[in-house]
Amino acid sequence: MKYVLTFIAISCYTVLQASLNYPIIFSSQGTVLYESAKDIAKFKELPSYEKEVSKYLEELESTKKSGYKADISDDKKEKMVYLKELRTLQTKQDRILNRSMRDLNTYINKNDYKNFLKMVNIAIPHYSQKTILQEKIFSYYKKNKNQKKNKILDKLIRKNKSIKIHYATRRADIKVPDTIVEIVQEQSTKKEIILLSRPGCSYCVKAKHLLDSTGNRYKEYNVKKSKGAKLYKKYNGNGVPVIVIGDKVIKGFNASSILAALK
Repeated sequence: MKYVLTFIAISCYTVLQASLNYPIIFSSQGTVLYESAKDIAKFKELPSYEKEVSKYLEELESTKKSGYKADISDDKKEKMVYLKELRTLQTKQDRILNRSMRDLNTYINKNDYKNFLKMVNIAIPHYSQKTILQEKIFSYYKKNKNQKKNKILDKLIRKNKSIKIHYATRRADIKVPDTIVEIVQEQSTKKEIILLSRPGCSYCVKAKHLLDSTGNRYKEYNVKKSKGAKLYKKYNGNGVPVIVIGDKVIKGFNASSILAALK
């Protein structure tokens, strides 16, 4: 009887593997990872990614086997081990994609069009939900496609004709970390902008550079001087910078809040 049950279990396991592409258990998380494997594998074309991606794909296959076993197992611990493996895979996949986004931003900011195209050809499928980054890619490509055209980007741009966002040219001295300036330059805000600062404040410099990069005009006042001190008191300042955009008061340097207020 024992051997019969073992045979049935093995037969069921074989049938299960043959009839299903991926493990059933935790499929909402696992299937997404398994289906994206082919796209992640493309990163191996980039020498600096080859080792990391190869290891990731090996772990993914090993995890898939654990998933098939967990499907027919009554051991809850085995199922939890598989779930933990899935979460580890997700973290590693996110790390690869986040790295690619950082590299892509670096290529754009350094005007490295050759490597920009290499990365885009491989990574663009993963950026469909990242609208701001996709728009930045489109904008940079439009300015440089006279060097070399890209069929993938041309096709995507045709599908996104409604996108009219342009990006301010980033000066070499602008040190706003990983900030994407998404203000439409030809539609600069008509809101009054005031920057309250003081000499020696590094965050005040970052705020100034961010405002400069958007193409919007603003008035800067030193809080140590008469006019600046009055405005500082008026807006209940308790540190610098203080940025006033229309009726919004932003205390401290917060790039996303500044950009949101400028829209």
